Amino acid sequence: MIESTGVSVLLVDDDSVLAELTADILSERESQFTVETSTSASEGLDRLAANDFDCIVSDYDMPGQNGIEFLKNVREDYPALPFILYTGQGSEAVASDAIAAGVTDYLQKESGTGQYTVLANQIRNAVERHRQRERAQATRDRLRQIIDMLPQLVFAKDETGEFLLANEATADAYGTSVSNLEGSTDADFADSEEEVSQFRSDDQTVIESGEPKHIPEEALTTADGKTRLLETTKIPYDPVETNSSAVLGIS
Repeated sequence: MIESTGVSVLLVDDDSVLAELTADILSERESQFTVETSTSASEGLDRLAANDFDCIVSDYDMPGQNGIEFLKNVREDYPALPFILYTGQGSEAVASDAIAAGVTDYLQKESGTGQYTVLANQIRNAVERHRQRERAQATRDRLRQIIDMLPQLVFAKDETGEFLLANEATADAYGTSVSNLEGSTDADFADSEEEVSQFRSDDQTVIESGEPKHIPEEALTTADGKTRLLETTKIPYDPVETNSSAVLGIS
């Protein structure tokens, strides 16, 4: 959690007095925040290359390179790093350009201290979401390593029959790669329409009933033209990639 690991923030603003004031207030309000400041986009890029930061907060109207141009440069090397545009130049055009460039959040500077509470919340939320995505990706990477070592066919398909997940054994059976199989359907690779129809029927039964199904024997004609008899179990699956229903199978 953020509270135990801390948050390193890079604050970029050509107004050094305002930058230091903002940094001090954020650090006072959020004890887990460590805030460093830079007074230009170029200096910010240098600091980013030399140090690890959890979040960037940047002004928009700066000499040499504005906040959107700075954001575009950051995204070239750090496509997922939380970036909050914190600017006195508030307009729909600026907000639209920031969104198009991949900004994480947007906040217009105002008078009073309430804005710092909002900014602190935006930083905390952006960093936590980023860390959750990193943890989820690490979990997926570990899962991928595990299932690719299995000799069994492991796969997940959505209600349209599209493969959301397939291991190396499944891809080998279809004579293709995992990357090619994921996003495709059985019909794209299988030679037997009868087999494809049976797979789809079993998948739909599991998805519609919400109950597992054990299939003692089903035929799969593999890429080498041989027919393999498989024992398959299919269960309902709730994928994070989509809101649709899906089925997870092992053969």
